[in-house]
Amino acid sequence: MKRPLNFSGVGKATLSQKEAAINEFKGNLFEFLVGSWLSRKYNRETQFLKGFGGSLRSQLMTYEKYLREYDPELVKRLPILARETADKSSSVLPKDIFQIFVVGKCPEFKKRVQLKEADLLALTEDGKEYLLSLKLCKTRAFVNTKSGGVRSFIGKYFYEFREAPILQQKISDFIEQSFLQMSYQLYEKAGLTFEGKFGDEWEEVGKSSLPGQLSKDDLVLVQDHYHRVIQEFYNAFIDFSKKDEEKFKKALFPLLGMGLKNIIQVTCYHGEKSQKGEKERYQLKEVDIVTSQKISNELESIKIEKLKKGLSSFEIRLKTFILQIRVKPMNIFTVPAMKVNCSIKKMS
Repeated sequence: MKRPLNFSGVGKATLSQKEAAINEFKGNLFEFLVGSWLSRKYNRETQFLKGFGGSLRSQLMTYEKYLREYDPELVKRLPILARETADKSSSVLPKDIFQIFVVGKCPEFKKRVQLKEADLLALTEDGKEYLLSLKLCKTRAFVNTKSGGVRSFIGKYFYEFREAPILQQKISDFIEQSFLQMSYQLYEKAGLTFEGKFGDEWEEVGKSSLPGQLSKDDLVLVQDHYHRVIQEFYNAFIDFSKKDEEKFKKALFPLLGMGLKNIIQVTCYHGEKSQKGEKERYQLKEVDIVTSQKISNELESIKIEKLKKGLSSFEIRLKTFILQIRVKPMNIFTVPAMKVNCSIKKMS
């Protein structure tokens, strides 16, 4: 389960903060609801709910209250989507499930790194583990599968390539240079003197540290920086794919959300439907299940699409999925830290 967002003064929150909170809270509630419905199917709901007393119960109620205020339609539909997801999930689970846990809310499991992307853990009577990775998203949208820091991404996921550590250091050095280039350009444009890092003077002259609040001209310089960085990652992916295609395919597994072979990805897609002339949101479109075998089949066909000018992302076309690799700031752009976001989308 994801770490909950926490900011005081909901009324003062920006639109993007509210949207982030809604996404975070609905994710937490969705995991709980799917686990609850699943445990009910196996007559284990009492045991499941024992793990959600006291502060955890209060936390979930806080999430629901927030969503009820800012997205009441979501609150109404979430249990229905969760139930459909649980029904589909049970089709790939054995009949002797003994207990179900929401990984991030169970002290005995949440620190187990070997659980990777798992959100739910289902145990059979003889102790066999089934790991479910849950996603709730709009139909035809990209689904986030992995995120990592730009200064460790290549070394972490392409470690089987001998040149990975050297290439990672090269990229890290390049990012520092590109960041300084962007910073100098922005400071010069604002009539300020750049002294190696963003200081208080940046906001004192009315400038923002959030990309979404920049003027169009300033944003172009930031986006140029992102493009220069993604170009380096694009070159690395091309290089690895040419050197050893099998190693490259293996490295893509965790980027596709399959950090373990026994992970079962369950994605609930929702969208709008017209009912009596009115559009209703969060209507179930499809519950899709992906296993490691499915990913292996997807990777039989790989094409790295050309990097388009000005973009901060590129795409890898598989059999029926598109894997997107994107660089973006951790939050503010005024520090060198960035992350690489990986996401997949089903082809229409």
